[in-house]
Amino acid sequence: MRPEALLLICFFLVAAQLQAREADPQLSLSLTDADSGEAIEGMQVVLFHFSETRSTWRLVDSQVSNQQGKIEGFLAGDDHQGVYRLVLRNQKFFQQRNQKARYPLIPVVISIDSSEPVSLSVSISETTYSVSQTEP
Repeated sequence: MRPEALLLICFFLVAAQLQAREADPQLSLSLTDADSGEAIEGMQVVLFHFSETRSTWRLVDSQVSNQQGKIEGFLAGDDHQGVYRLVLRNQKFFQQRNQKARYPLIPVVISIDSSEPVSLSVSISETTYSVSQTEP
């Protein structure tokens, strides 16, 4: 094999690895029903970023939890340091179960201060919720 061809193959392999790394999300979320322990499918979560200079929140993304109660695609890549607010819109989830949510919108404010992935677990019932950080 010619050296130029080998160099070209190496270049494409490195580029593919870099692109795969950038596609990995820095922020993921897992939602569970506190009463049953089951995953919450179909809950919308909206992500905002706080601007220190303007003291305002900017919409970044909005996603819906999958069948496993997960959202794994927030903040692709690993350079997203700052303050973020997740807003869980859980009123519809409880309405579908003929229940009334005490907290129809749940804001979760987090600080990301490194390039390490952040994984949050949120347990929700009609009247309470808890948030914890888990291993990604």
